[in-house]
This record gives sequence, structure tokens and C-alpha cells, in this order.
Amino acid sequence: MIIIDPKSTEFDYLNEMALVVDEMSQVKGLFESLNKEMDKRKKILKSASCAKIKKYHEKGHQMPYIVLIIDEWADLPEDAQDSLWRLLRMGRFVGVHVIAATQRPSSKVFEKFGDLKAMFLGRICFVVADIINSRMILDSDEAAHLPAIKGRAIYKCGLDKLEVQTLLLEPDEAIKLYNNRPMIARSELIKIEQPRKMLSPR
Repeated sequence: MIIIDPKSTEFDYLNEMALVVDEMSQVKGLFESLNKEMDKRKKILKSASCAKIKKYHEKGHQMPYIVLIIDEWADLPEDAQDSLWRLLRMGRFVGVHVIAATQRPSSKVFEKFGDLKAMFLGRICFVVADIINSRMILDSDEAAHLPAIKGRAIYKCGLDKLEVQTLLLEPDEAIKLYNNRPMIARSELIKIEQPRKMLSPR
């Protein structure tokens, strides 16, 4: 699991379980490293005559999934867009999955990220201020008409849409759950250069 955390504080408690990147100057290098990993995996799957990672697992081989979580998608540096676009287009079949979130969709951001947005099969949108913002996420105005209920959202997967109720997990509760988790070794697949003051020793 890799987490891009522009706020530098939200995911600090996950340092032992994930690679938490909080310096935006390092994002482009991270995406480039992930693309190299993706290319390596493509060669491995090809040599095993497997079109997808699922088939590779079914043959008894091991290849861990990589989940990239991007908080505040709108804050990503522009020079990282091409590398992210490639990950979104070709990453899933080799086990690289992307989850992205933003609190402030804007026409300026999504004019640039429109092609990237189209690569997300699943989208979830909470109540937004107007129809334009709803259409940016869902390509429909439904999120602008949601009832004033905390956690209410529209979930879109492919062409299907569903009004859903999400849960609230406060940070303190998340930390308690995290501290009581079974210990799982963290993979060291991706390496980037970042000052150690921001990351725990690897």
C-alpha cells in the first residue's frame, strides 16, 4: 500500500504498514517507479503465458497487489500526470490499483484530469454545492440533489448508479483499530528518495 498524503498528517500512523509520501516533489518519481514495476510485471506475466495477475495466481505463482491511494488528487503536480495516466490505463491487469480522492473538484483541475477520471470504473460522490461539480465526478447532477444526511453519497460503477450511506470512522478510532491489527509485513517493492525526517526508517 502506498499513500500520497499532501497534508502530511492524515496517514502518519500507517507508516509501518504503508509507504506514506508527503512531499509532492517526490510524486513524479514515485509514479515513474510504479511504471517500471508495472513493466516488469508485464514481462513476468508474458513469460508465464498469463494475460492477467489473477491467472498468474491461479497457476500457483505469487505477485502481491499494489494499492496506490491518492489523497487530495487536485494537489498532484502537473508533471506527474502522464505517469499516472499510464498506471490507470494498464495497471489493473498486473495488480496495480489506484484510489483517488479530492474535496474540491474544480473545472480547472478536471479539465486537465478528464482523461484520467475516465479510467476510474468506480466513483463515489458526496453532496456537492452545484450541478456542475456533480457532473465533474459522476457525469450526472444527482450528487447536487442528495438529502442533507451526513455520509450520504452516490456510488457509480460503470453505467450503474446507487444512492448509498457511508460510515464515519474518526481518526482516533482508526488508530485504535490499527494498533489492534494482526502484524503483516510491509512489501518493499517501491523505493523513492525522500528525507528520512518525513518517513520512518525502512
